[in-house]
Amino acid sequence: MALSVNGGVGIYSYKMKEGIPEVTEEFKIVMPEMGGYVNDFEFDYAGNLYAVSNSGERLSIWAMPTSDNSCITPAKKSLVLNSVYTGIENTAVVTRIAPNPTTGLIHISAAAEIETVEVYNIAGAQVMRVANVGANTVSIDLADLASGIYFVKVNNGKAVKVIKR
Repeated sequence: MALSVNGGVGIYSYKMKEGIPEVTEEFKIVMPEMGGYVNDFEFDYAGNLYAVSNSGERLSIWAMPTSDNSCITPAKKSLVLNSVYTGIENTAVVTRIAPNPTTGLIHISAAAEIETVEVYNIAGAQVMRVANVGANTVSIDLADLASGIYFVKVNNGKAVKVIKR
């Protein structure tokens, strides 16, 4: 996963252990040529990182280093970047979490009835749980949580990244 961090990019990997994410920082780089905030990221099939900055109207392409300090650069002739840079992954249960990033309140809507919502911090510790929702929409207030990256799980489904500012 790639995140905009202090005028650059941070690359993180995560493994799910019993439904809880364990996050490891793999790589960080400052990218002043991007003109500030990086809006969207995509990886191609070879692992190359594409970073888009709307403020600087720039596109950077990075070959990520490997453990043996080699890079893979071949890529497809074209790549379609997501037009929405919310950081939300589509899952079978969650249809929308907004706003993302957020400063507090998030609204979750799903195609199926929501029973539970669990929020985990980047270290994998559960910081919030809402049970017995019984509706297709619910609002959760993250205002008391510190700024950072959180993972939201709905009905024990796939964790979705949410950024709290």
